Amino acid sequence: MEKEKVAIDNRADKMVRRELWGGLGFLMVQTLAFMRLT
Repeated sequence: MEKEKVAIDNRADKMVRRELWGGLGFLMVQTLAFMRLT
């Protein structure tokens, strides 16, 4: 039971981290595109 919980926690942590970095990257691209257009 504990092993399963650890495995699920690790997978969730990776997913959240990926979403955070993806969102940050998207914001940077959006900002750069906006600066380029103005």
